[in-house]
Amino acid sequence: MAFLSWHEVAALANAHNDRLRTLIYFAVDTGMRWSELVGLRRGDVDVATRKVRVTSQLVRLETGEWLRKEPKTPASIRSITISQFTANLLTSHLDAYSASGADGLVFPNDAGNPLASSSFWNNHFRPALARAGVQCRVHDLRHTSVALAIAAGAHPKAIQSRMGHSSINVTLDRYGHLFPELDESIANAFDAQLAAADGGLTLVRAASGG
Repeated sequence: MAFLSWHEVAALANAHNDRLRTLIYFAVDTGMRWSELVGLRRGDVDVATRKVRVTSQLVRLETGEWLRKEPKTPASIRSITISQFTANLLTSHLDAYSASGADGLVFPNDAGNPLASSSFWNNHFRPALARAGVQCRVHDLRHTSVALAIAAGAHPKAIQSRMGHSSINVTLDRYGHLFPELDESIANAFDAQLAAADGGLTLVRAASGG
């Protein structure tokens, strides 16, 4: 797994054209799987409330046809709140590039069809990596989303829900090494709270010989 910094995310996003710049930010912001991103429909996006509903995914068959199907697991059916920054980008993107109608794709290619992973990688993502001086896979945008959420102090349970993991064990098994040492953080929190609660009473007690 590769984890990008916010600076690297911005560099990678801006190394893409206007149509795909929003997709990169959106992918990191939401942590959605590729099949969920390419299958996202306008009806599942509400920029006013900054809510995105993940209700299905698009999978390309060996025949080249696209199949819309249920998300990976029942837990993958979820609602995600996006940042205001991404919501602003998405508002402009919907007007300029998304297909029309509630079932219209949010991130179609320039022909109005779903984005094929191989075409996206060869024609857009890999050249953008070189321009940005970044190394990662497309799926690493999802890993990056988790890593940045952990760095921001997100609770493992919140990350599980946001990523659509089937259980908290999946989240911890995959990303547990990124969490700070929990035992030490508990001790540090207790230290601050105990000192505040005591409020110098220990010093007074010692001075009085108590």
